[in-house]
Amino acid sequence: MLSTGADSAEQILAFIAAESAKQTPRLSRSERVLLALAEKDDASVKAVVNAGYRFETREEAQIALVYAAANRGPEILLALSDAGAHPNRPAPEPGMLCCMRPTALIAAAKYGRAANVRLLLAKGANPDERFGCCGGGIGPLDAAKDVEIRRILEKARK
Repeated sequence: MLSTGADSAEQILAFIAAESAKQTPRLSRSERVLLALAEKDDASVKAVVNAGYRFETREEAQIALVYAAANRGPEILLALSDAGAHPNRPAPEPGMLCCMRPTALIAAAKYGRAANVRLLLAKGANPDERFGCCGGGIGPLDAAKDVEIRRILEKARK
């Protein structure tokens, strides 16, 4: 479940938000970052990162970055990057399905976040990486509906 996609990242964040009322004192720092993202509490995300937080797992970092790329601004992407989130999809761990792991660049392109697309490319996001590393699937350019984002991605691919 942790490696499914932008929609699944939203479901995971919604679950964390619902559970937080019951468990707030017991949430890990990673869960607090994900909860702050779900609640659009950018100040809390930045505060945790500025206090030296680093993601505990690549999956948590990927969920946060994909969700933020689709729903938050570039300042949050920078904060998550500072916390160890990498713009490209991490290599799958044993037993993980790589095809179920989107990239932040695809999410940003799909949801029309041009500033996020620019930032992710500047941070080293691969404009040719596709959702579905087993072949087929969509890439950022396929996902982009916005003309400006398509131009940015086409330029990055050259």
